Amino acid sequence: MLLINYSKMYIKKLLEFQNNIALTRTFESLRKEFSYRQDSSMPIIIVFANYSYIDIVLNWIESLKKINLSNYIILSMDSKIYRILNQKSINTVRVKVGNNLKDIWKTRIKIFRFLIDSGYDFIHSDADAVWLQNPITEYFDLYQNLDIIASQGTIFPHSVLNKWGFVLCCGLFFVRSNQQTSKLFKEVEDNVLQTNDDQKSLNIVLASKNIVWEFQEQYQISFRNSTFNYSNQMVYGKGDNIQVGLLPFKQFPRLVKYQKNPYVVHTLTPKNALEKKEKFKNLGLWFLKTES
Repeated sequence: MLLINYSKMYIKKLLEFQNNIALTRTFESLRKEFSYRQDSSMPIIIVFANYSYIDIVLNWIESLKKINLSNYIILSMDSKIYRILNQKSINTVRVKVGNNLKDIWKTRIKIFRFLIDSGYDFIHSDADAVWLQNPITEYFDLYQNLDIIASQGTIFPHSVLNKWGFVLCCGLFFVRSNQQTSKLFKEVEDNVLQTNDDQKSLNIVLASKNIVWEFQEQYQISFRNSTFNYSNQMVYGKGDNIQVGLLPFKQFPRLVKYQKNPYVVHTLTPKNALEKKEKFKNLGLWFLKTES
């Protein structure tokens, strides 16, 4: 029994060592890409993706082309999508992650922390958050006093919804590199080990910072036997050593029926890529002409 336990411990330590080496290589590649592509007037957009979402990613890239944006890096989570994107000369970095969501969330947060601690401001976007207008100048660059600017989610996590009346969404957010966000994302990394979900952890950690939110106007939406508050203006929150901005819901909608002059549409869709594609086509959000 002792030998079996020792073997398990050895395998665990070996896997951790291999994962750390892989992550270090990812950091080195990211540093090179950011140094090469960084424009002081425009933060870099990062997207995580695997091969099952290849067409969703290519459609996302097409949406950026339409608004003349190219300051992005795709973090490829498997070798197949990495190879295809390289063949298409699309900006990409290989990221090795485990096979379960817990490993993916942990790796994402580690990469966020690396970028923050390396002095890089960045925007994280999900591949199914389709960009229709450029929000960088009007929203992400304009509010220099804010440490984080995030889009709004719907009702998850419920504990934070009950406290604030709304939640932040990890499908689109901007992070300014500074001491405040470095400390914050260290706490998020620790918390995600318990929650196994980065959106849940980010909301929970921010909710512990005694943030006071300032709504210029406030409305309410009923959704899935619950309700949440939203605004058509930027909402500002100030707490313990952190300042946060919440993007206007109708310009950055999760529910397309409420959209108005949208900048980025991150509509609720099934997790299946084929179903996402069909919904995007029905909503006029599909721009990819030749699919992979």
